[in-house]
Amino acid sequence: MTLALDREIVYPESDGQPLADNTEQFKWIVLLKENLECLFAQNEGRNSNVVIEL
Repeated sequence: MTLALDREIVYPESDGQPLADNTEQFKWIVLLKENLECLFAQNEGRNSNVVIEL
């Protein structure tokens, strides 16, 4: 099976909503982001198409 990628993929920058409602949620978001960065840094050459951003 092959996929036809004739459409441009649009990645929204914002949905207009706050990232976190409180400090506790923000701490979890940052913790998860940092751990994902560490995980994929170990596979840098093999997974170079992975981008992790807030």
